[in-house]
Amino acid sequence: MGRCICSRHGESGIAFVCQHLRIAVQANEAIFDIHRWRYHFDYAGDVPLHYHFCSMCMDELRSHGLPQSGAKSSSEQEDDRIEALIARVWDGTDVVCCDCLFDAVGVSDLASFDVCLLETSVK
Repeated sequence: MGRCICSRHGESGIAFVCQHLRIAVQANEAIFDIHRWRYHFDYAGDVPLHYHFCSMCMDELRSHGLPQSGAKSSSEQEDDRIEALIARVWDGTDVVCCDCLFDAVGVSDLASFDVCLLETSVK
């Protein structure tokens, strides 16, 4: 997982988010609409990448064949196809501080939130 230096939290992990979630986090807005999606890219080995999407972006991705969360790639060509699909809603630079995302989601969604975010948020 990548790291960032957050003006509020100091050193923190980064979270891959759609542009709508990035804008909400940067505006310090509460987020009530978040979907976590994990994928095991062939090039990443056993470590899944985690993405977070709003419902609108998740619906867009699902309508174009997004695999179930936790699926594993079997080839470089499949990695390329999934990356092209995700690029519909994520431009590769939409990242936020994990702790800021955790703050925006709040405790009510704690049970469904990423373990990696919890680990970086609990000090």
